[in-house]
Amino acid sequence: MFRRVTLLGGGVLFLYAAMGALLYSQQRELIYFPTPPAEIDQYELREITAGSGDTIQVWRRNTGKARALIYLGGNAESLQATGALLRTLFPEYAIYLPLYPGYAGAPGEPNEQSLYDEALALYDDIEGRHSEISVIGRSLGSGVATYLAAERPLHKLALVTPFDSMQSLAQEVIPIYPMGLMLRDKYDSAARARQIDAPTLMIISGNDDIVTRPHSDRLRVAFDPDQVEQVVVEGSTHNNIHMKQEFAMALLLFFDQLHRRPQLQ
Repeated sequence: MFRRVTLLGGGVLFLYAAMGALLYSQQRELIYFPTPPAEIDQYELREITAGSGDTIQVWRRNTGKARALIYLGGNAESLQATGALLRTLFPEYAIYLPLYPGYAGAPGEPNEQSLYDEALALYDDIEGRHSEISVIGRSLGSGVATYLAAERPLHKLALVTPFDSMQSLAQEVIPIYPMGLMLRDKYDSAARARQIDAPTLMIISGNDDIVTRPHSDRLRVAFDPDQVEQVVVEGSTHNNIHMKQEFAMALLLFFDQLHRRPQLQ
């Protein structure tokens, strides 16, 4: 009996270790979901050479405008739909939609540092051409946006369906493994919150089943309470929040564009 228990215990430990090794080796395939190449109507695609020599691809429009808006998208997000929405909401802004490394045919491999480096390179490339630069980061992009906001001065920062850290999210989904030790890409927005000076808006989905409410709440309390405001879009999910009128109105109010009242379906 003792031998059977020992063998069973050894088998369970072997399976646990084997699954953990697989999870560790394949973690980036489980985090990043690159999108296929696609055109974005009324935007032009430009390549930027970063300081590292890497090539960055960015869709842009209205580059002669004084105010600029960088949009850092979510995982597997359709930038065609997002580009059209931003074009409607912010016709008087220069808009920049960078393609993450490995996404939509862009060169490189997606990882935390490569996304950070790309955001910094884009900011530094456009900084001299605009009187102010604001950033919107959605979901995965919120983690990149908080990094950029901690490293560079922004006029305003909007975070859509944001989370405290990727490590916290992963630990909730896979509680049996020590994700703090295993996870390479942690996107720790909560740890950076007090380094951010820009006025910040958080737009949260009322029925988010991917970034559950406690993760957004922990990020909010990490900020100075006088710096951040929060809007909850009731009846929305993680993936359809951008289709709600309340979402558009929250952005228009935050960016002082109330004269723009788009009609969303």
